Amino acid sequence: MDEEKKEENAEISDASSHYKVGSLMPTNLSPTMVAALNNAILASTSNPIMWAVERQKQQWISVLEKTLQMTTAVLNDHLTRSFAALQSTFLLFEKYHYSIFDNLSQTLKLLVTKIDKADRFYQQALFDARWFPHVIRTESTELFEDVAEVLCTTRSDSKNRTKRLDSVFFSFYNQRALNDLKRKWRSIEDLPFYIKKIATQAVNAYQRKEYALTLSAFCTLWEGIIAKKSGKEDDYKISRKTRDALVELNDENEIGEIVTRFCTECIFPDCHSIQDVKEDLPLRHAIVHSWYTKYPTRKTALNAMLFTDFLFELDSKVT
Repeated sequence: MDEEKKEENAEISDASSHYKVGSLMPTNLSPTMVAALNNAILASTSNPIMWAVERQKQQWISVLEKTLQMTTAVLNDHLTRSFAALQSTFLLFEKYHYSIFDNLSQTLKLLVTKIDKADRFYQQALFDARWFPHVIRTESTELFEDVAEVLCTTRSDSKNRTKRLDSVFFSFYNQRALNDLKRKWRSIEDLPFYIKKIATQAVNAYQRKEYALTLSAFCTLWEGIIAKKSGKEDDYKISRKTRDALVELNDENEIGEIVTRFCTECIFPDCHSIQDVKEDLPLRHAIVHSWYTKYPTRKTALNAMLFTDFLFELDSKVT
């Protein structure tokens, strides 16, 4: 029995010493690692179960290594093909002397020019109808489509156009839209709480048809908002400085000339008497001096609201 045991151990030992040849053992391991693995196998030959575990482990090591080798080969091939594609693209650009980009650039410039013209057309129409013109660029497509329909079916100098545009704006800014506006203001992080509260209460007054309260509340905020966003919060405030600061803010925010004209001519103009008051426009100077010719209209109050929202959205010159 002892002789048979010795022969069996010798066979196992001989097999283990040649295990790395033609087996699942990784062939590119260092000699030190191979010797260590062989020693572990030899040490476990007295226990058939341990020997089986070691063999299974070697099989897993081999599978993992082959997987890594295959993945590396695939990635290398992918990178090679990608670089070849890039090289072909560069050669194509060189062949055509970038003419394709010149044509694309000209097309985009033409498109931008047409968009600018359309933008000016809509803003001028709203300006003439005494509506704050920037709103056409900030609200939903629903308002834009309604305004476009009116402009396409009315004459530019007709009272019917203004009347129909009034109906469009009053219908669009319903209870739901006004509530959405208040929620938006409350979510502005850098807007002080007291301003949010004043502005929200001004909208609430508008919803109650208390338009004089809406107008009075909003107009007291404008100089402060403009001064803070212009970095001139501590300066002495007069209408001329406020108007100049707003023009600078508009330029920094790339606001169009028509909107800036509305700000300077219909909100911060030079008013010297009650005769300078213009119906449906929230002239700040006239409001603070109580130059009322009659109770403020719904349109005046809504214009004040739209202008306030515009100021909230302007990027600060300071930041």
